Amino acid sequence: MSAHFLFYFKFNSFNARLIQNPYRKCRYAGSNQFTRATPGDTIYIVTQEPNTKCLYLIARLVVANILPQLEAALYLSERPEDLWQASLYAVVDNTAAEPFKLINLMPWAEELRFISAKHSDRLIVKDGVVNPQQLQTARLLDPASAALLNDIWRTGRDELIKG
Repeated sequence: MSAHFLFYFKFNSFNARLIQNPYRKCRYAGSNQFTRATPGDTIYIVTQEPNTKCLYLIARLVVANILPQLEAALYLSERPEDLWQASLYAVVDNTAAEPFKLINLMPWAEELRFISAKHSDRLIVKDGVVNPQQLQTARLLDPASAALLNDIWRTGRDELIKG
């Protein structure tokens, strides 16, 4: 049975460039935390834009494989030094890579639930803001939350598309 994870990327210059190039596809994600992910799992990537403090869903990738850096670079036809520096990489099948999006998750943030023995089973939203420290480790989504994020991904308003 496949698992679904919520994974946080800190907003940085990559995210800013992404917003300027909305048709770039998510072919991989790199992290030292991908030891729990396996082929067939889905990783939802979120970020928090510093000016608005909104939590945004920016990518969904269905894991084809988890690879170390050199193997990931070969699989992606990239130079290892051009990849985000990490010990593990979740890569997608090239035909399954999806464009990045920018979907405001705040209307649903309090509905998300996680399977966790150590941490809270939900995000705490205080004064309309999610503290990103709650997402420092990849969070395993419960089935209803995974279905919700999948629906949001398919139908949510992508703020990268102007007009």
